[in-house]
Amino acid sequence: MVRADFVDSDSFFENEMEAKLEQSRSMNGASRLDAISTLSASGAIVAGDAGASMKNGLYSIHIHMLDGVKGRDSGILVLRDGVLLGGGPYFWSRGSYTVGNGTWKGELATNQHSPFADPLVRPLFAGAEATSGFSGTFSGDDAEVFGTVLVAGHRSLGFRATLKWLAEI
Repeated sequence: MVRADFVDSDSFFENEMEAKLEQSRSMNGASRLDAISTLSASGAIVAGDAGASMKNGLYSIHIHMLDGVKGRDSGILVLRDGVLLGGGPYFWSRGSYTVGNGTWKGELATNQHSPFADPLVRPLFAGAEATSGFSGTFSGDDAEVFGTVLVAGHRSLGFRATLKWLAEI
């Protein structure tokens, strides 16, 4: 999935965390943060709002490229307390996310781990790491996101993904 704004992840999440803490203080306890963790892979600070949590667990994911590009992929993601890890037959991803009141957003990096069996199939990422940012909604066992992937450092493409919760882990 894609970092839609392509800002430095450390400063982006630190600024977001400061804003959430200030909002919490100004509401005199009407709102509180109950999940704060550090994603060691990127140093990002991840925050979740009390009472608006996405289920931790194993999810199926189905991705469809937009912007006139014929591309799709399916796989699994493990979402746990602001960290996501997953993959499929050709790609793997790692990233982070935050949740709000029925909404979520995040970023991830995707890499290819196996070549396509068909030599006529051209991988969208051409073997290079692709970064993505996304935002969307969740409810119960389902989630949906729209995002942007930065391909080869110079081309951005939109995508849509749907997720379905499969199991607790």
